Amino acid sequence: MKRFAIYIIFLYGAILVILTQPVMLAAFASSSDGFDWKEISKVFEAWRYWILLAIMLLCQAALLGVSIKAESKRPVTRKPVLFSVITTSFLAALLILGVVAAISETINKEPDITAGILGFMKFSEIKEAFFESNVIGAGAAGFIIVWLIWALIFYRWSRKLEPRTFIGRQCKVLFAGSALELLVAVPTHILARSRDYCCAGFSTFVGIALGISVMLLSFGPGVFFLYAERWKKLHPARQVK
Repeated sequence: MKRFAIYIIFLYGAILVILTQPVMLAAFASSSDGFDWKEISKVFEAWRYWILLAIMLLCQAALLGVSIKAESKRPVTRKPVLFSVITTSFLAALLILGVVAAISETINKEPDITAGILGFMKFSEIKEAFFESNVIGAGAAGFIIVWLIWALIFYRWSRKLEPRTFIGRQCKVLFAGSALELLVAVPTHILARSRDYCCAGFSTFVGIALGISVMLLSFGPGVFFLYAERWKKLHPARQVK
């Protein structure tokens, strides 16, 4: 079962990489911008892209770690559960951040600072802006507070629910949150791209990217459990490992 969980993680990462260029091209390609397939492919040269991808893979691994324990009928220790709580609550906070960034750009008619941090700002610029801007500090504090609130909610669920039920409920929350984010980010992105200002749609695209990434991630444990059920039917005499 561990081997199949690894397959799911690699498949999830491959899907994200494959979707990167088509989604960016659909979001930004126009005659005025000059974006094309070759230009957009430069995103793969950015170290931040690979760090964000690694974070998403780590979150997927956290959910599957508990899923493996639950499916094998082995005792689930607190360590993998807490790891799942931390990573899933982080994703929930990211979804809220994406919604805020999309709405902020729509209201202010300029990209939110989130797009710069995740996209094109240098580390020195981020550090300088963090200490000089009250908005960034307040935003970071708000993100941490939301992260802690979701962590508390998920932790309480983990104390009351069976591991498989707990993972299922986490995935439902992530799926619902990502769907809601896309319902906000896609219309605001269309509106932003119709306006005439620099870097229009960068923050709304952050919301779209986060929504798609988290939605795909939420399917991971479900795919794993479906495979496990199929495996047990085909090998009824063998112990799940």
